[in-house]
Amino acid sequence: MILQPVMNWIYGAEFDIRSYVKDFWAIALGKHKRPQAEYPGQSKRGLDRKKIAIVAIYPNSTAADFSIVHLLKSLQDCGFWVLVISTLKLSQEQREKFGLHCNHVIERHGIGRDFASYKMGWNWLNRSNDLKDAEYLVLANDRMFYPAGFSKHIRQIIAAHYSWGTLFENFERHYHSQSFFQIFGKEVFASKVFHRFWSSYWPFSTRAHAIDRGEVSLSSALLKGKFYPQALFRSDLISADAVAGLSKPNSERLVFAIKHALDLTSITARRFGDLNFTTQERSVFDLKSYKREARLELAQQIATVAEFRNPTHRIGVLCNVLYGAPLKRDLVYRGTFEIGTLLLASTAFSEIEKQSIRDDLVSKGSPQSLAHSYRLMSLYRSSRI
Repeated sequence: MILQPVMNWIYGAEFDIRSYVKDFWAIALGKHKRPQAEYPGQSKRGLDRKKIAIVAIYPNSTAADFSIVHLLKSLQDCGFWVLVISTLKLSQEQREKFGLHCNHVIERHGIGRDFASYKMGWNWLNRSNDLKDAEYLVLANDRMFYPAGFSKHIRQIIAAHYSWGTLFENFERHYHSQSFFQIFGKEVFASKVFHRFWSSYWPFSTRAHAIDRGEVSLSSALLKGKFYPQALFRSDLISADAVAGLSKPNSERLVFAIKHALDLTSITARRFGDLNFTTQERSVFDLKSYKREARLELAQQIATVAEFRNPTHRIGVLCNVLYGAPLKRDLVYRGTFEIGTLLLASTAFSEIEKQSIRDDLVSKGSPQSLAHSYRLMSLYRSSRI
């Protein structure tokens, strides 16, 4: 009981210490401020710069390039001037592929994660005074599988005139707006609290630092400044739409997505390593035959899961089925879904794109069959936990 947490801490501390030491010297040498390469994109859209997007990418798996293209194209379709910040040197093919749908590209040293890219983009835009006429600023990264129709979600947020729009809000441990896609109005990104946050952020590479000092701290700073995020995929809306969707024909995927979110599928417990599956003792009820008085309770259960757990993990596929929402790329190696199940359940992607998703997930390694402690060690060493 005690040995496994101790071993996990040791392996995590080993990664954290090495990472902090490496980053410290790189930051001391100023590498976090210096681009490795910089060049214009080929797009001529969004030139009025009323809407500007900083897109942080780490394209270590070319299988997910289609998703980055969907994100960039969706932003440009919505009138955004797009600045891409890559933590890896792009291949010539990627330069051409991404360059078609963005206005400028910076390739930087691999220090920090998405928030380090956001900060470099933020500083670059302020030095060039590009934000003076902007009405909206987007911070987005490639940690999602974005479908081709993602522009409809961007338009929904803009049409609602939110000063701070996001896809998902997370109530787990610390309330915060999840940082893979956020839209800020001028009153937010021109505020003192927003500027103060970026001037004080240090770009270290550990996941805990990126979440606690980046994602959570940015939300905390803005909340203290009396700015409040508005999530497109809110728990009350999702739960109501999910229950209403059960009355519609061809709702098999929706039924499965709800059952999985609520741990009501026939397979609910997994023992990693020996692949023994434990069948749930209580029977799996037929959601489509739910009586009216029980549907409010079902909606409550969905809303509770959305707020008590990481929403992109627990109800991410449900949102994909309901709205064609993007999917988090870590659903499989975090143990939420198996690759095959995720591909069967998800919508909004073509069969060719699903094959690319599979290739990307397979390249990550750490399959479900790994024993739990070995799985965690593997994730620690690869910096994904």
